[in-house]
Amino acid sequence: VGTVAEPTATSDDGDKHGDKHGDDSDIDEWRRIGMSVFILGTGQFLAAWDEGPLWRSDNWGEDWTLVLDGSGNRSALARRGEAIYAGMSDGLYVSVDEGWTFSLVEGSPHSCNQVSASGDNLAMTCEGALWMHSGEEFREIDVSVDIESVAIAPSDPNFLVAGTVESGVLWSADGGLTVSF
Repeated sequence: VGTVAEPTATSDDGDKHGDKHGDDSDIDEWRRIGMSVFILGTGQFLAAWDEGPLWRSDNWGEDWTLVLDGSGNRSALARRGEAIYAGMSDGLYVSVDEGWTFSLVEGSPHSCNQVSASGDNLAMTCEGALWMHSGEEFREIDVSVDIESVAIAPSDPNFLVAGTVESGVLWSADGGLTVSF
């Protein structure tokens, strides 16, 4: 199994960080914070570093292709049916061709840094708020605290758990219609 290396970047102090990806890399500056990898199939991945674009590899990470430029977040990748969702600073993107192309989902909230999917439900944290999408409409769930992370149970698309900044964990058993701490 190959390893994933990030493109070379030079910090303000002149230090070099990371390794060059391959001929597909045209991104000059990166900073190493964290990385999210989404497995598509054997040797096939989508990967994003904190606040960076989305890359795809079909050969165990030997070569990478830029598939979604822009500012993203490392934990914002999820699959719902045949669709793959990617949270970025300007909203939620969707791919229906196994991650080769992405289009912005109309009406999506901005700054999505966590995305989780199960069944028809999609939950995301965007700008500190908890959002649900179960069809055509986005719905903000009013919880009066900043949300940092979210996960939907694979076995029950109506059960979700969210981590808050101030109040610990909240949960919902009805797709976010009601929440409990």
